[in-house]
Amino acid sequence: MVLKTVKGKVVAGVVTVGLLSGMGTAFANTDAGTQLQNWYSKQFNTAKQQSAIEVYNYARGQKNSLMQEKDNLKNAAVTNVATAGKNEVDRANGEINSALAGHVEAINTKEAAITAAMPGQFDQAVSSLNRTVNYYVGQEANSAKNEITTAVNAQGAESVGYVNTEVTETKTDAVAALEAEITAAKAELERLVGEEKAAATSELKANFDAQIVKVRGEITTLIEALEEANTKLIIEKGAEIEAAAKADLDALVNGINN
Repeated sequence: MVLKTVKGKVVAGVVTVGLLSGMGTAFANTDAGTQLQNWYSKQFNTAKQQSAIEVYNYARGQKNSLMQEKDNLKNAAVTNVATAGKNEVDRANGEINSALAGHVEAINTKEAAITAAMPGQFDQAVSSLNRTVNYYVGQEANSAKNEITTAVNAQGAESVGYVNTEVTETKTDAVAALEAEITAAKAELERLVGEEKAAATSELKANFDAQIVKVRGEITTLIEALEEANTKLIIEKGAEIEAAAKADLDALVNGINN
């Protein structure tokens, strides 16, 4: 750099002497410093314009990729949140349906057991009553068989009719009462299941909404922090390069007279 500067001074001196010798005294007072300043200004303006054009072209060349990167990040975040919502809906619905299926299975199992046992229970009750009635009727018949066979037989027939009527009525009433009880129990269980399902659904929806608010707040905070941090880095880097450029330009200016 020093040799180049010295060589430049020698060449400038020779050219200046040649021009002054050839042109006479008309330009003897021409200021070489002013000419150098004019030359430098022209070079500086050209370089500045070229740098501006290069920076503009560089930034324009990256615009599409940077915009695509931003869109990719945004779309990925939106997709993740939507997926989380769908997964929570699937999970909650699965739990509710599983609980409902369990209740239904328990009711069906109990109903089948009651239905299967019911005929035997009534048969046993009828048999027991018949045995009791027959015993007493038999006792009465045996004690009075020789004396009042006709009366006993008539009473026997009447008693059989009485037993049939009363037991049948009792049986009918018992069946009706049990059916009413089963119907009432099923209705009450269905009502309770409906209430529990509604309460569970409400709680699940409230929890989902709360989670969305929480995640939205976290994402917003993250984006703001990232924007702030990167903006700071950009400004600092711009200031750093600006300061370095100014220092380099000042060094070149200060070296003109060396």
